[in-house]
Amino acid sequence: MVSLTRHMIAVGLLAASMGLSGCGPAATTQSKANQTAATGNQDQFPLASLGIINAKLRTPVAGRPSAGYLGIENQGQEADRLMAITSPDFGRVEMHDTQSDGGMKKMVKLDGVEIGPGNTVDFAPGGKHLMLFEPTRPLKNGDTVSMELTFANAGPMTIRFTVLDEIPRQPSGMGDMDHSKMDHSQMDHSGMDHGAMDAPKQ
Repeated sequence: MVSLTRHMIAVGLLAASMGLSGCGPAATTQSKANQTAATGNQDQFPLASLGIINAKLRTPVAGRPSAGYLGIENQGQEADRLMAITSPDFGRVEMHDTQSDGGMKKMVKLDGVEIGPGNTVDFAPGGKHLMLFEPTRPLKNGDTVSMELTFANAGPMTIRFTVLDEIPRQPSGMGDMDHSKMDHSQMDHSGMDHGAMDAPKQ
């Protein structure tokens, strides 16, 4: 009787062991499936393929917009497009480009910017840049500003910009037009020539 009881216990333990080993791979597969469902198309357009560098903006001057700069690196295999930028610290944020038209320099508002695979797009003085209007709080040198960059494929990405009194000038064939020191209240950027307008430093 004792021998039979021991045999039944051994069989029960063996069955339990086989059941656990059978559940192992299935549980792992289910976990991976859940992870895939949670990330959606992240494998096709991973957020990690987009890198943001040198995010900074000029300290706002009362009554005038600030200028923001950054670099966007696309390390993925697919092109992406920056569609919009918002910030809780500003009423609105626009993307602008400084272009040449018949030897004259002109600022043009952009609806979006494409970043090709393996490419880097720079928002820098004298070229593409951000214009930030209507600050919602006082900002000083060293502060940080949160902005949400929305991409067509990667989706929204929150980036912190550093506020600086002075932005290092970079060589550019377009020159460095300091829009943050200009009065934009009555300006029509779409057809305006900014070539000779570089307000003095304050």
